[in-house]
Amino acid sequence: MLVTLATAACARAPRAAGRYDAWAEALRALRAEKETPTPARVSELLATIPESQRADALVDLLGESLQIAWRLAPAPPLAVWLNAIAPGLAPPPDLVEAEFVARHQPPHGDAPAPADSARLLAGGRFILLRRFGRGAMGEVWEARDTTAGRLVAVKRPSGEETGDRLEREREATASLDHPGVIAIREIASDAEGRPFAVMPLATGPTLDVRVAELHRNAGDPRALLAPFLAACDTVAHAHARGVLHRDLKPAHIVPGAGVLDWGVSRRTSTPDGLVAGTPEYMAPEQADGRDDERSDVFALGGILFHILTGHPPRSWPDGVRPVAWRDLVRSMPVIVPRGVGLACRRALAPNPLARHPSVEALIADIRFRTSTGTLFARLWNRTTSLLTRA
Repeated sequence: MLVTLATAACARAPRAAGRYDAWAEALRALRAEKETPTPARVSELLATIPESQRADALVDLLGESLQIAWRLAPAPPLAVWLNAIAPGLAPPPDLVEAEFVARHQPPHGDAPAPADSARLLAGGRFILLRRFGRGAMGEVWEARDTTAGRLVAVKRPSGEETGDRLEREREATASLDHPGVIAIREIASDAEGRPFAVMPLATGPTLDVRVAELHRNAGDPRALLAPFLAACDTVAHAHARGVLHRDLKPAHIVPGAGVLDWGVSRRTSTPDGLVAGTPEYMAPEQADGRDDERSDVFALGGILFHILTGHPPRSWPDGVRPVAWRDLVRSMPVIVPRGVGLACRRALAPNPLARHPSVEALIADIRFRTSTGTLFARLWNRTTSLLTRA
């Protein structure tokens, strides 16, 4: 993740105990000076730090210097600093983004070029740093909230009625109070009047990336059960508050952070007949606009299938509808752990009445079946396996 200079400097300063004393003292000295920093002064401070720490310390010192310099007066570009201090060094990505933030801060920030202006939203309050992804529904950026002094995610939807869509998403998740719900904090507009949404920034690889890495290295899928169950707990909370997600998939789960993209969620009390979601994880009834809590159970079963096998439950050939899927989980490899495989199979039942009645029931089933230390759990897994094959 790109880290802006002020954040990086502040985050690294607490390492000052013991071996990092010189590094921390150099930062304190730089912040205490009343004059504009110069490349010569940064070089002087850098020389007081042990050589093994200088590469990282340079990013801190330069980042702090850029912030101070642009706050006091128009400052030289980053290339000038680097050429004077470390000739031939490629600009570190952190500093490239940090300079962008620093040189547009008032009162001495320079007027942004047209290309830069597109990265400044809400009068410069939000600065777009890098794009996470782009799809049919729009794009998501990592951004700097200069007012709050923190990194955030900015969703810029595409198409018509984008403002209405964002408002519906915010309203649907307004009642949710769970750390795993990554929901809209506020909605604003860019210079052209196009709405965008601001959300907490979820860092780290999404679950689909983690799954691909695990299977590439022939790892044990059970290693990803904990983040999967954490996502299930988030969805269970949403259901308890009367909200369906309707687009659950590995790319919308960030292990350790939460569940993303509630853009097509709805209140259970207001059916809309909308066919929404990702086909590879969509329940048959959902494709007919008749989704409910068990449709999210089906999608979670599809995510579990992906974790266990390394691919979605089924590809989506042109012209094929979910109701045409048959024997969906019987193709599961024999190497899949039997207990969790049986729980997955039940969650993916084509008939909603044959699935777990709730996400809580799915969680309980998985936890019970993976409790291999109990004799009853082993007997239950074997018995239900035989009944399923019968």
